[in-house]
Amino acid sequence: MKTTTTSMHTLLTCLLFLGTFFLFPLSIKAQCSSCTTTINVTTTPNASININVDNTVLCLTAVNTTISPFQGTININANNVTVCISSNVRITSNANLNFSGTNGTINNFGTFQRINFTLSNGYTFNNIGQLEISSNLTINTGTFVNTGTANIDGSYSQTTPAQVNILGPTSIGGSATINGGNLTVTGIIVLITGDYNQNGGNVAGGSNPLLPSSGCGSLNVAGQANISNGIFGFGSGLIGMCRNDATPTGFSNPPPPGVVTPNGSIKCDCFQALPVELLYFRAAYNGKHVVLKWATVSEKDNSHFIVERSSNGVSFEEVTTLKGKGNSYSLHTYQSVDTKPYSGITYYRLKQTDWDGTFTYSDIVAVETGASASGIRIFPSPLGITESVEVQTAGASSASTLHVRIYDQLGKECFEARYSPTDMVKIPVRQFTQSAGIYVVQARRGTQFTYEKIIVQ
Repeated sequence: MKTTTTSMHTLLTCLLFLGTFFLFPLSIKAQCSSCTTTINVTTTPNASININVDNTVLCLTAVNTTISPFQGTININANNVTVCISSNVRITSNANLNFSGTNGTINNFGTFQRINFTLSNGYTFNNIGQLEISSNLTINTGTFVNTGTANIDGSYSQTTPAQVNILGPTSIGGSATINGGNLTVTGIIVLITGDYNQNGGNVAGGSNPLLPSSGCGSLNVAGQANISNGIFGFGSGLIGMCRNDATPTGFSNPPPPGVVTPNGSIKCDCFQALPVELLYFRAAYNGKHVVLKWATVSEKDNSHFIVERSSNGVSFEEVTTLKGKGNSYSLHTYQSVDTKPYSGITYYRLKQTDWDGTFTYSDIVAVETGASASGIRIFPSPLGITESVEVQTAGASSASTLHVRIYDQLGKECFEARYSPTDMVKIPVRQFTQSAGIYVVQARRGTQFTYEKIIVQ
């Protein structure tokens, strides 16, 4: 058995032309630009915005790097309007959005929250940031491209002539229904907790040519698969649809003859080659203990995980054992704490064991656990976009103000703050970035100074 480590969050945002059915143009810049109307959400979170002129470019921005919520009103009464949401803006589910114009574009670099959301009127939604739908998402006469992260707690449905391309992590808490249109899943696994129903349309998957290790596009269906019409897998694409048993009996209605094109195929054992797919494995020192976190997106015959540690990266000993999920095609997270790490550098690895005793090891991660010479500690690293950088000042002068600066890998300052005397401060990653990368954190209190490189994944 082979354990494969794949990071969904590093998938490149390139597009495939699959057969003669798809060509998804995506011409969006790194952030909002060419704005004709700009709204500062930090100062006007409850603004009422009315756009009545065609070809307007509306940009929602915020000052500094603080995440600012928008809960006002946006009325689009014109055509070909572009709405750009910057990375430090969060459109809350309380915001009132009315898009009555046609052929508009929404470029979301920030966080877009809705209870229910329907894309229609020829609109294009480019999600580069985070899309959070607490109920249902419906794509009708529009184009949806996800290169960021999309979490749909309810159900998903699309109809003709919807055009949908999934290149970033996507999860659907309910069922997925394809009644028409085109759906492409490129080099990513779409997690569907409910059933998959296809009554028409074209569904295809393929690997990312710039990232071959990403594997084929896949629909990971925990429920029942019902295909009564349409095309499933075509052109150069290969898409897998698997139930928990990962057998052909997962199809209650196999596609009728002629539905699958010669170059495409239906594959019911997509995950057989990936018995345990590890999304990440991280270790971080919190000043006292080492916290270990990992996640899987699929497991097959997985009995348990053993966390092992070492002082030299060669000879390992057992720390703890956590039970696996057996057979699962859903996202699962795990956490363990090592209360007795070695002084200096401690090395960790996961030993994953099947029910039959077969085992494999993860990559080794290292963590520095000694106290810094300055008496100021900055941790953890690596960390996720939803976590916080912690600055611990035990032993430093409690009478001095703590001054923290954070720089990106180009040397640009992206965060600066001063804190009244305290032993610990927590800085959410989203206060200084929405992007993965390497950052430098500087901390100064009185005559004591230190800096650390951190990795945001």
